[in-house]
Amino acid sequence: MNKKKIAVCYFSYWKDIDFLNESLKVLEATIARHPEYEVRTYVFDDARAEKKLKKKELHGSPTLISTTFDRKGNLNGFECIDGMFKEYRKIQEKFDYDYLIKLDSDCVINSFDYLYATEEHLKKNNVPLDQLAQFGTYFAQLCCCGCWQNFTKLGVNTICNLFAYMNRGSNQQEIVMKKRVVNGYNEDKVVSVLMEMAPVVRINVDAIPNMKGCLNAFNGAEVDYTTYSAVAFKPNVFANTSTWDRAKSLAEMKKHTENVL
Repeated sequence: MNKKKIAVCYFSYWKDIDFLNESLKVLEATIARHPEYEVRTYVFDDARAEKKLKKKELHGSPTLISTTFDRKGNLNGFECIDGMFKEYRKIQEKFDYDYLIKLDSDCVINSFDYLYATEEHLKKNNVPLDQLAQFGTYFAQLCCCGCWQNFTKLGVNTICNLFAYMNRGSNQQEIVMKKRVVNGYNEDKVVSVLMEMAPVVRINVDAIPNMKGCLNAFNGAEVDYTTYSAVAFKPNVFANTSTWDRAKSLAEMKKHTENVL
C-alpha cells in the first residue's frame, strides 16, 4: 500500500527561530505517531532579511530553502502569495505530495487525524481526493487561515494557474480578477478569494462527523494530552498585534511541547 505524502511548509525568519524549533519538535513527534504518511518538512527563509536561518540551528533535518520574493512584512500582497505558491509547486518536482500543510512558526500540529477524517468523508460521499482542493481548517466557517492552511496538490496547482492567468492582465476579466485579489491584500484574504475562484471541490469541516471535536485546541482550550485529540495549537491566537506578548507566547509553546512529548 502506497503511503499518502505530506509536505509541511514554514515561511519563517531568524527572529522566530525559538518558536520554529518548538513547532518542529512537536511535528517530529506527530510524524512518528503517524507512520501511515510519508512526511517531509520545508523551512523557507527570507533572503532579504539581515540575519539568515542556518540548518544546523533547526531541530531535526528540515529542508531549508531561501526565497527572494518580497514578503511585505508578514507574508502580504499578491506578489508574495504568488511567490509562496510557486515554491509549493517547485516542491512537487522532487516530492509529489498529496497534501501540503502550511504552518506559522508559532503554530503546532499535534495530529494528522483530521486528514484521515477528511479521506473517510470523501469515500462515503464518493468524492475523489484528486477533485479536492482544500479542506477544513481550525474555524468551521473559514476556508483558510494564514497560520494553518491545508491544500491538496490540485489546490496548489489550481491557484498557481489562476495566478498565471491573472498575471497576463491582457483582458478585462483578468484585470478585474487581479484587482479583486490585490484588494484582499493579506495572505488569508488572497487565498480565500482564489479558492472562491477555483472550480474545484472544497470541504467544510461542518460536514465531517466529529471534526469540530478534533479542532478545538486552537483557541487555547484545554488539550487532552493523553489521546492527542487536538489537532493544533497556537498561543495567544486571538491577540492582536498591539497586545501580543512574545515572551508569554513562547512560554506557552514550550509548555505545550513538554506536555505532548
